[in-house]
Amino acid sequence: MTELEKLWDKRNKKAMGKPIYDLWLDNYLPLLKEYKQEEILDLGCGGGCDSLYLTERGYKVLACDISKEALSNTKKYIPGIKTKQMNLIEDFPFEDETYTLIIADLSIHYFTEKETIHIMQKIKNILKQNGILLARVHSTKNLNNETSLLEEVDKNLYRRGEELRRYFDKEDVEKIFSIIGDIIYQEKCMKRQDTEKEKIVFEIKCQKIANK
Repeated sequence: MTELEKLWDKRNKKAMGKPIYDLWLDNYLPLLKEYKQEEILDLGCGGGCDSLYLTERGYKVLACDISKEALSNTKKYIPGIKTKQMNLIEDFPFEDETYTLIIADLSIHYFTEKETIHIMQKIKNILKQNGILLARVHSTKNLNNETSLLEEVDKNLYRRGEELRRYFDKEDVEKIFSIIGDIIYQEKCMKRQDTEKEKIVFEIKCQKIANK
């Protein structure tokens, strides 16, 4: 087991319980309905929030995460769901142009810029032509509330205990996510449960465009 697996197993073990989702994917229901018969990839599923949202609405999902604890929790509360353990910074275990729709919700902001670019290139590879990535990442506006807890490592990259966390500004969003193709994004507030502090995130839709 790698140190990264140990870190995320430790974190997810503390967060065990029925996944609590917010309704951010409601904005994409007309789009999601186009993929009712296709498997959706939940990339970095954590405890299964978005996987639960999707399966409750009749979608087929493959839930992926580096943490066995996270996948165990997902399977506990979503019987019959398909799962796969994978590390985002390693080779993806999928053929090119496998998926039409990929969800990456709060899962790709834990890496250096070089690693993040590499991850986006791999996501692009496994998306079919005109395929869609729906993602959320932390905004730099959250730094106003968290700076005292963070050690700056690089521009918009901080260490919080053992964990790296990247915060995105508009320039970062456009640079990183345009690797896939055309992007549409908005800054929004999110909160999954009453006890959780409100976060500001970028909500991003990317479409893979041929030869881009």
